[in-house]
Amino acid sequence: MSFYQRLWIPLGFLLLCLLAVATFGVVQNRMSGLAERERGLREAGEIARSIVLRYAKLVETGKMNPTDAKLEALTVLRTVRFGEDGYIVVIDSGMHSIMNPSKPETEGRFLGDYQDEKGKFVYREMVSIAKSGGDGLLDYYTHRPGGVEQIRKRSFVKPYLPWDWIFVTGAYLDDIDAAFARSIYLVFSFVLAVSVLLSCIVFLTNRFLVRTLGGSPEYAKAVVRATAGGDLSVQIDTRPDDKDSLVAQIIEMQVRLRGAVAEIQRGAETITLAMEEVATGNADLSQRTEEQAAALKQTASSMAEFRKAVTDNSESAKAASKRAEEAFSTARRGNDAVSAVTNTMGHITKSSTQVNHILGMIKSVSFQTNILALNAAVEAARAKEHGRGFAVVASEVRALAQRSSAASRDIESLIGRSDAHVQEGARLADDAGE
Repeated sequence: MSFYQRLWIPLGFLLLCLLAVATFGVVQNRMSGLAERERGLREAGEIARSIVLRYAKLVETGKMNPTDAKLEALTVLRTVRFGEDGYIVVIDSGMHSIMNPSKPETEGRFLGDYQDEKGKFVYREMVSIAKSGGDGLLDYYTHRPGGVEQIRKRSFVKPYLPWDWIFVTGAYLDDIDAAFARSIYLVFSFVLAVSVLLSCIVFLTNRFLVRTLGGSPEYAKAVVRATAGGDLSVQIDTRPDDKDSLVAQIIEMQVRLRGAVAEIQRGAETITLAMEEVATGNADLSQRTEEQAAALKQTASSMAEFRKAVTDNSESAKAASKRAEEAFSTARRGNDAVSAVTNTMGHITKSSTQVNHILGMIKSVSFQTNILALNAAVEAARAKEHGRGFAVVASEVRALAQRSSAASRDIESLIGRSDAHVQEGARLADDAGE
């Protein structure tokens, strides 16, 4: 089940609860109506019994004979009415009609074979209830006086055993059934109207959520997880006119991260190129230093030979002229060598100056890379959890920039010491030339 389908679940539960509550109210109202109707039937039965008891007491006291008492009691019961069309019927245990105000032509007849439209023997069941030793209710179908339509009726049976009379009070239930049907219709109409209204509200709410998210939360979560894992090549799909949704903001974040990573790559390439230039300069410096050492060694050897020639000149005056010429020649070669050393020292000094310029450029690149790494770390901090991977890259770049800066300082210090030695060698070579 998708996220948007789950959004409809609360509405379904709400409508089910609303329908249950409404149905319970309608059923409760119908049960209340039936209970009120039954209470009226019982009260009418008790009234009939109280009337007969009054005449029975007159018989017991000898004020009336039993026949007259029964006739007067039936006369009084015939006039009793309750509700809209309620009356009292009297039958005996033999299922004969003793009194029926609505159908006087049935009085004295046997009613045990009467059946309603459902096949129920109505009077047999009434007598069965009376013989069970108490009172009770009975539902059956009959027609109203003067009518032909069979409708449901509920009767209350109350016996008076001393006279073998059974009082029957009844009430038609078609009005309650009709009210129940109307209530069901109104309730379902109300629930349907509320369902349509709430469905529209939920539809509009879901549509707003869709526009706000720009896609399902599952899709947005997958895209964010891929971006956090360092995969910036994920293709994110959204609506053409979507610029403010969550997915659209993720796309903008992805574009900015791509630009930042590309800038870091360019900075790293620049640092690599500068380091290669530094390595080339160091190799050149090493080679020139070796050449300078060889020249100095050659100068030392020439000076030793010159000292030996002077010693030989002091020992032998005869060979002085020849030795002087040789010494002159040797001194000239030594002078040329010293001049070459001096020139070499000048070249080394210029190379040291160029190396210092290169180191300055490396320092500048390291400083700019450090600033870029700091800016990237700030952007990663703003992105919080989404920029964790980018923060690690920024930290590594910043550490690389710091190591490059430290290496350039070490190289600068080494070149400074070498430059001092070169200058000292140049001074010595000048002295040797003089």
